[in-house]
Amino acid sequence: MKLRKRELIKSGIKNIADHDQFEINEREIEIDANIKRGGLYQYFSTKREFIDHCFNCIIRELLNSNRVLLEERPPDVDIKERSRKVWFNTIAWWLGNPEKYKFYLKYLTSKYYRDNESVNLKNREIYFLEGQQAIQSGFLKNLPLEFAHELIVAQMVNTLQYIHKNPNCSADAEFLNLSFESVWDSLSVKEKTRS
Repeated sequence: MKLRKRELIKSGIKNIADHDQFEINEREIEIDANIKRGGLYQYFSTKREFIDHCFNCIIRELLNSNRVLLEERPPDVDIKERSRKVWFNTIAWWLGNPEKYKFYLKYLTSKYYRDNESVNLKNREIYFLEGQQAIQSGFLKNLPLEFAHELIVAQMVNTLQYIHKNPNCSADAEFLNLSFESVWDSLSVKEKTRS
């Protein structure tokens, strides 16, 4: 990706994170990215394309942070423990990237999220493969993967919001483990029905 384009995306994420509503100020973004007036639309044809690029950039970074955990398949680590590692890593990543988290929260409730087909294709594929394997192995309920993913995202957001209100919970291993167990319990097949 070109340096100017990267600077615009970085500035756009910050700009949206800094506003109360999901809105962008094109001129502020251009100034912050040290780009001439009108430069935003030399790199992105529409506001939607720009905002989707900002979102996809964040999701790719998060995915790259989780990729090693999702791709490792040691025989002594079951799918639940691998999922727990991804859960903890994702919480830590969001806590370490507050501007990106603010952008993400706003994007999730916007028309851009509902209409962004690439969200459902390339950025979720590795998570969907993990979910499909868990369903086929009998660990998770046979829910539509998109729905299961949305449940996990909602629980993640709720956990992060609670941590923001109660910062001491970010280092509370018992709380973090309970947050994972609550989402796992809502999606998993109970032991006696799996046997």
